[in-house]
Amino acid sequence: MGRPALLLLALCAAGARGLYFHIGETEKRCFIEEIPDETMVIGNYRTQMWDKQKEVFLPSTPGLGMHVEVKDPEGKVVLSRQYGSEGRFTFTSHMPGDHQICLHSNSTRMALFAGGRLRVHLDIQVGEHANNYPEIAAKDKLTELQLRARQLLDQVEQIQKEQDYQRYREERFRLTSESTNQRVLWWSIAQTAILLLTGIWQMRHLKSFFEAKKLAVADLGWSRPTLIQEKAIPLALEGKDLLARARTGSGKTAAYAIPALQLLLQRKATGFAVEQAVRGLVLVPTKELARQARSMIQQLASYCARDIRVADVSAAEDSASQRAVLMEKPDIVVGTPSRILNHLQQDSLVLRDSLELLVLDEADLLFSFGFEEELKGLLCHLPRIYQAFLMSATFNEDVQALKELVLHNPVTLKLQESQLPGPDQLRQFQVVCETEEDKFLLLYALLKLSLIRGKCLLFVNTLERSYRLRLFLEQFSIPACVLNGELPLCSRCHIISQFNQGFYDCVIATDAEVLGSLVKGRRRGRGSRGTRASDPEAGVARGIDFHHVSSVLNFDLPPTPEAYIHRAGRTARANNPGMVLTFVLPTEQSHLDTIEELLSGENRAPVLLPYQFRMEEIEGFRYRCRDAMRSVTKQAIREARLKEIKEELLHSERLKTYFEDNPRDLQLLRHDLPLHPAIVKPHLGHVPDYLVPPALRGLVRPHKKRKKLASKKVKKAKTQNPLRSFRHRKERRRPTAVPS
Repeated sequence: MGRPALLLLALCAAGARGLYFHIGETEKRCFIEEIPDETMVIGNYRTQMWDKQKEVFLPSTPGLGMHVEVKDPEGKVVLSRQYGSEGRFTFTSHMPGDHQICLHSNSTRMALFAGGRLRVHLDIQVGEHANNYPEIAAKDKLTELQLRARQLLDQVEQIQKEQDYQRYREERFRLTSESTNQRVLWWSIAQTAILLLTGIWQMRHLKSFFEAKKLAVADLGWSRPTLIQEKAIPLALEGKDLLARARTGSGKTAAYAIPALQLLLQRKATGFAVEQAVRGLVLVPTKELARQARSMIQQLASYCARDIRVADVSAAEDSASQRAVLMEKPDIVVGTPSRILNHLQQDSLVLRDSLELLVLDEADLLFSFGFEEELKGLLCHLPRIYQAFLMSATFNEDVQALKELVLHNPVTLKLQESQLPGPDQLRQFQVVCETEEDKFLLLYALLKLSLIRGKCLLFVNTLERSYRLRLFLEQFSIPACVLNGELPLCSRCHIISQFNQGFYDCVIATDAEVLGSLVKGRRRGRGSRGTRASDPEAGVARGIDFHHVSSVLNFDLPPTPEAYIHRAGRTARANNPGMVLTFVLPTEQSHLDTIEELLSGENRAPVLLPYQFRMEEIEGFRYRCRDAMRSVTKQAIREARLKEIKEELLHSERLKTYFEDNPRDLQLLRHDLPLHPAIVKPHLGHVPDYLVPPALRGLVRPHKKRKKLASKKVKKAKTQNPLRSFRHRKERRRPTAVPS
């Protein structure tokens, strides 16, 4: 009799759903219970009030009650009753679904002063678990076998109810899905029809515009508008402000030049005498972009050159000639914000009463080039009402700030186009390495033999791999720097500045350091003009300002296709050529195929071409590679990271005050044990001629030394002591006169 009783108690306990919670007095607490159809539910509860003086929960409190309210899935009240501080409530569900069970206590005092804390023990039993089988056995005088059979029958009935409820839910989900899919289908058909009609209207409108206004579109070889032109021109002709994002080379200049020219021609073709004035202003970040924009506008207006005049005032050398041109009041003025503001302050350019159209081309670079203060000062000279176009390759915080300053209820265009340049500008290769050692060997050959020229970025997946790669390259006297996210922001910006100035040709980084939210290393709007002139490409790279990157080497395969796109986007910028080389192991080939499939898009054309390189020609370097890899141990990597952090602590400006107050800590830090990241073997930096592949002998110079940057400080020539130096040169003897 003992074992069946214990089994019965365990089965009853398995169906109990007990919990306790704390609520305030008169506070309402609700629970959702999923209950099948025609199922009995029993709930047992016990309420205890907190005694602040004794700091315990009282076992019973006179006058304390609990109100229980149960609602079915349709919101109908199934049970609503007031009970005591401890009790039991029972109800039977008449429809399947989620039932809401709410409990709230009454107040033992006046409601105004109610605020005691209660602890409620709640035990909910559903279905056959709600039956008290010991009581049933005693009442009906059932034997153990009969009681067990009845319990199994109850369980089977409960399972059938739950199965019926699941079928009911699946049926409702199916009907809801079919209804939703049908509505989405009709909505998609309606959207497609609207887009087709809009596209037909736009094409007819553009065709009539080109023919009527005689713009030189056909002379430029444009048979159809690009995506940005197709979307932006009709909106611009309606007089709306535009915020458009499109990558470089997508036709943004023509997207704002064509509607600007039409607006000017329409105004001059009205038949009324229109006073000549500057009605269009184009702001660009550099002089090169200003010349490009002026040239494009003049080419489009070649057939109406007498009606439309364009002036470029970006050059700072010929201010006098620019003032003479501005006195004639050209229709469109192109320039940088600093030059435009200079002419506005000198009153050689007046825009307050005449400007109708403002264009900010490459808007994401204007703040990056330090034009923030100039832009804010320039806006004070503009009228209150004008149409504005803001063209950008990316939407960042700078573009958002310009949007708030310039635009009024703009239409935002985010075009879905290729995120990487074409194969004529960006070459993408893959090379399959059989082992991890082959990757290090190939990288050593490419850099040491100068098979990859110019600056390059090396991407790895972890920070530890960054230091392993740097220490490996240091074994062969190949200078490289690591972007370490453990260092402060100013230190990382200093590393980037050294890379941009030519101290290093290689930067090793992970996706987190390069693609994260790293702030640019200069203060916006406060740089001097001389700084801008000496830094012509600042801000061209999105995020971190890497200058003149000719190649990107994916030493580790990018974890995601988006990471590959961001890595490849560090090169081939601003119409400059670039190359991406990805190292891949045989086990990573499937992941690389996924990346290539995303890059190829609908064309399914191969994007990552095989890199033609014969590994057998560099087998002579393998023993050097193994020797260097053995030198780079985990301890060496750890000490290299600690060494950088220690140097950062010693040179930190923020810790200078702390070390002045605690000189003992500074002394301990300085006299700590010296760190030795890795022993550099000098002979590895020298490449014997017999190791150079025969096909490359005479073409590469592995011993070429880096040119030292010119220093502004002039060192005084020191007199050499011939007894201490072998570099002492003898003075040339003057030829003695031959006696006659």
